[in-house]
Amino acid sequence: MHIWTPPSEEELAARHRRQQVLDAMSSDLEKLFMGYAHTLGEEIILENLVSFQTPQYHQWTIRYSEDLDSIDAIHQANVDELQKSGEAVSLLEEQLEAIHKAREARRFRPDEYQMAIRLFRDARYAESIAMFNRVLATEFPPNLHDNILFGLGSNYYRLREYEKAKSYFDPIIEDHASTDKWLVAHAMLGMIYNLEGQKSRALWILQKALDEKPTGELLSILQNLVLITQGKKPDVAS
Repeated sequence: MHIWTPPSEEELAARHRRQQVLDAMSSDLEKLFMGYAHTLGEEIILENLVSFQTPQYHQWTIRYSEDLDSIDAIHQANVDELQKSGEAVSLLEEQLEAIHKAREARRFRPDEYQMAIRLFRDARYAESIAMFNRVLATEFPPNLHDNILFGLGSNYYRLREYEKAKSYFDPIIEDHASTDKWLVAHAMLGMIYNLEGQKSRALWILQKALDEKPTGELLSILQNLVLITQGKKPDVAS
């Protein structure tokens, strides 16, 4: 028969000290993760937002401008032909003007894209979101799509609106597997799931990225995120 013996004052004191140490370690890891996530997020976001492929963009804009000039020439030829025949062209001109305005509203402007990035850098997240959405509604170069999604997700991440952030990072993983943002989106989602307390899901998505054998700084980032998610100290030397 087991007889319960109440713990002595020394044993209670030892338990209390042990719990204090565990609490302190937990607090340190939480602070470490939050600080690491903040710094990491800033580095990843700014580095990746500005690294779109400039030569491809210039080639796209040249083709786009040539197509618009060709369309304008056809429209003007139609107006000229009607004028020569003496037919009324006022209605056609109004229609063409409406087309021009609609097209102008959808024209991609690089300065708006850069402004969205600057607003993010200045922590003006709501304004950055509005500008990124404005860019998203334009006929932007196709190779910028993942960047725009990344910018929107990053802003919502900063605002701690994690569900909205995920709604932009998820499409990068689903639809842009061949881009450089694919692995980075995994890191951002890993941080979000960790912050939400979904440790197993965070580990799963981080391991999914590691399985692709990333190199350099991103490899170190992903490995440290795994360690932090597991409740371990990250490798500060990596």
